[in-house]
Amino acid sequence: MVDLGFMKLPCAGDFSVFKLLFGMACACVSIAKVFAFTDLVGPALATSLEASRGGVDLEPLIDALRPAALVTLGWNVLFYNLLGSQVWTLAVVRIFEFVQPEEVDEAYHRVAARWSANTLEQAPVFLSSLWLYALFADSASAGTLGALYLVSRLMYPLVYCWIGRFTFGFEPVTQTGYGVVGVFWLGTYMALVDQGWLWWVSSVGPVPAALTGFAVGSLALFPGLPTAPFYTFAHFKCHTRKHKRA
Repeated sequence: MVDLGFMKLPCAGDFSVFKLLFGMACACVSIAKVFAFTDLVGPALATSLEASRGGVDLEPLIDALRPAALVTLGWNVLFYNLLGSQVWTLAVVRIFEFVQPEEVDEAYHRVAARWSANTLEQAPVFLSSLWLYALFADSASAGTLGALYLVSRLMYPLVYCWIGRFTFGFEPVTQTGYGVVGVFWLGTYMALVDQGWLWWVSSVGPVPAALTGFAVGSLALFPGLPTAPFYTFAHFKCHTRKHKRA
């Protein structure tokens, strides 16, 4: 345990900072590799549409949006599968009696419930960020990074099965998701406010761009910059001074 005076950093156990840093490193490597090996093509909304048979040929736009659409479809199937696994967890005990009640405890059902719940909690941010990035920043890496996100979601239940409780052992999985979303945010911002995502990536290089995006997403969730520390402090003060029962 490292005592900083105002807080302590655990160096062993379930919430060791070394587990956290290892997870962040794994996420950085996977995101940087996927992004660096993706040929960026630009935003889907920049796709040129040409007149065809008195109308507009939408095939180029469909091609540009296909990666994000397939990732979205994959997310939907995965979410239903996670819900199904939660139902199976209940059914094998209480309906089909494949498993006897005394063989499991409450944690057996609680762990399975977290698979779909955690995926759903992350869904609004991931899906909206995916499509903003595909439309305004780059449609190709929306597909490859989105696929990496799905892989991390596929691994989440397996890690939870193995560990059996929440620890920083999850970080290689969860940090990958935060980092992918961070790249989507950074790319969308650069495309809409700065000189363009492709221009910036070509200026700094794909690996630094991916790592910067990872930092944006990871730090936005924890420690929750810029507002979460303030909210936490305000909540603590209000709770201890106004709401805590003696």
